[in-house]
Amino acid sequence: MKSNREQIISAICRNKPTTEANLPAVPLYAAYTTEKELQSAFVEILGRIGATVVHTPTQEAIRQAVRTSYPEAVHICSAHPAVQGNIDPNAINHPAELDVVDVAVMQGLLGVAENGAIWLTETQMIHRALPFITQHLVIVLSDKHLVENMHAAYRQIAQISEGFGVFISGPSRTADIEQSLVIGAHGARSLLVCLTSN
Repeated sequence: MKSNREQIISAICRNKPTTEANLPAVPLYAAYTTEKELQSAFVEILGRIGATVVHTPTQEAIRQAVRTSYPEAVHICSAHPAVQGNIDPNAINHPAELDVVDVAVMQGLLGVAENGAIWLTETQMIHRALPFITQHLVIVLSDKHLVENMHAAYRQIAQISEGFGVFISGPSRTADIEQSLVIGAHGARSLLVCLTSN
């Protein structure tokens, strides 16, 4: 006699559709008519969720933004060529060595206007733990790489072949425990986004 599990699996196999159903088309809603509107929406959402956005037209402007925003930072780990840190992420053998990092700097690939999310891959992070273990995170992002919503974002990142990627939106915060807001519980305590024009 078949077990309940076997009976259920047999019933599923007997009733399996013979043809695959096509997925429904996902409608795309155009909310922004100009690049300026798209950029403004992205900046506004990031501001609402606690991030800071600065326009940095040059590499020196990026360096200045990091110095100004984090003047007391001692350990800077930079995976971006504009900022010379004192911790080389390529020289790190184990993620635990990153636990002293005050500021991490890296390049974002894509920004989403509807929620302020920024797509990072392992190539930009060098270490998967870096954007989460650092006290403060700086992401450099081109304003030419903004999309309206997650539908558009997923269409673009589907073309990127990487072992690991993550959307990061704002500093880490949670209020699950006793309705008390905690900043930096699961990641960086602050997020600085340096918007470039290239």
